[in-house]
Amino acid sequence: RLYKVGNSSYKSKALTYPGMPYDIEILDNGNTVAVGAYGVNVFNSSLAVIGEYLTETEIYAYEIGEHNIAVVHSSRDGRRTDAVIFNKRGRAEKTITFDERVIDLTLYRGYLFTQVMGGFVRTNISLNISQKIDIPANTFKIIPSDKNTLIICDSSYAKYLNFK
Repeated sequence: RLYKVGNSSYKSKALTYPGMPYDIEILDNGNTVAVGAYGVNVFNSSLAVIGEYLTETEIYAYEIGEHNIAVVHSSRDGRRTDAVIFNKRGRAEKTITFDERVIDLTLYRGYLFTQVMGGFVRTNISLNISQKIDIPANTFKIIPSDKNTLIICDSSYAKYLNFK
């Protein structure tokens, strides 16, 4: 249940997802994003649903960024992975398909950075242009430094990856 508390009253909205809810965030535009195991809902400041996305396969990674929201789930046949990009109003704007499993992701100023089993991919969201740097699979923390540079960290070191 989502509550908006005022001075002397409150509004509430029930959220229903199959599976576990992952995160609820209030955006700087006043909208609220709720990400669950099988869906995303976006509510306006009056708690009316303004965007909804449901999937039959579990969302296993997500990022609520400054300008976009991204969720990752496997395709129905399990052969590929889809990253769905939403605007702050909850409208799905783009689906980016990967032929391998996405391990982690982050959004940065119009770019989607993903760690996949075989390396790291930078995708320009508006142009749908991707570039991959092949590195053997490991679990890293990924931190964008700028649109061309990704910092990858594990427990013993940090490394810069430069995309051209």
